[in-house]
Amino acid sequence: TFSDMGADQLLLNVSAVLATRLKTLFGAPVAIGYKSIPREAYMELMRLYPCFDYASYATWGERSLAGIVSAISGGSEPLLDTIERTAGGLRASRAGVQPPLAPSPLYDRKILSTYSVTDKRIMESYNSSFRLAGELLKKPGKYLAVTYSMQLSCPGACAFCSNDNSRPSDAKPLSQVLDELSELKRLGVTGIYFMNSAFNNNYKRADELCDRMIKYKLNFLWTDCANLWAIDERLLDKMRAAGAIKLTYGMETGSPRLLRYIRKATNIGKIERYLRYSHRIGVWNHIELIGGLPTETETDTRATADFVGRNSNCVDTYSLNPFFLYSGSAFFREARKF
Repeated sequence: TFSDMGADQLLLNVSAVLATRLKTLFGAPVAIGYKSIPREAYMELMRLYPCFDYASYATWGERSLAGIVSAISGGSEPLLDTIERTAGGLRASRAGVQPPLAPSPLYDRKILSTYSVTDKRIMESYNSSFRLAGELLKKPGKYLAVTYSMQLSCPGACAFCSNDNSRPSDAKPLSQVLDELSELKRLGVTGIYFMNSAFNNNYKRADELCDRMIKYKLNFLWTDCANLWAIDERLLDKMRAAGAIKLTYGMETGSPRLLRYIRKATNIGKIERYLRYSHRIGVWNHIELIGGLPTETETDTRATADFVGRNSNCVDTYSLNPFFLYSGSAFFREARKF
């Protein structure tokens, strides 16, 4: 998976080395892919790297991957949004209509049992010297964390994002979300790694979901992305009461000018206020930053560094991602405006 790698030559070459070794060891075909890298770029990569057999350029790759698996195993599933290496060269399949669709968590019990883990095992994994570790292990517990999606689309208008907010929402009805979460609890799940565009894409919906999670005593510990334009102390309190222990905020930059430029729909004052409050109520704060945004200056970069330093007591972790021009982004679609 070329996740957000853009045109990084090092990662391309590492992928090629891995692909070549896999083919040598197992004789297995190798597929590459990631959304928002255009088909033309994949065609060039396939020409340059003969060790790659398939490339998926689908925005959402599940059906594309199913087609590749079918082709390898002699099935009849069609290839969609995929480039295939054939004896005659490279062949691009027809485009598939693949709107975002959050899957239902139809986990097999046998699969779930292999992911159940004790707190002792968790501590050993991190070689933890946490001062309360000994006390925790006197009352051993078992944990089972799984991923769950309820919305992949996003109503936001951030200029850099590949999301197209003109498309209809794929948010599941809250009744379905509660049914599916209740089923996961019945299967012994104790933690949820939400894989949503954001937990609070809609303030009222997030508020109501928290109320129901509390009412039905789901008691999950969970993490998710959260935006900073549909949040306040009241909602943060509810999210914490409903089990939130870590939130990832797409802040992107500490520069007020760049926040306006990328259409972030928030400001530095609000960001600092909610990060501090989130930390105060016991949530682990992770912020995502982007380096190399269009028009970024040394002053903007310094503003971001200063923000992290100034708020180091409430920013537990941060990640710095390189800017990449997604073909679905407003930067790409409306380039003249920027």
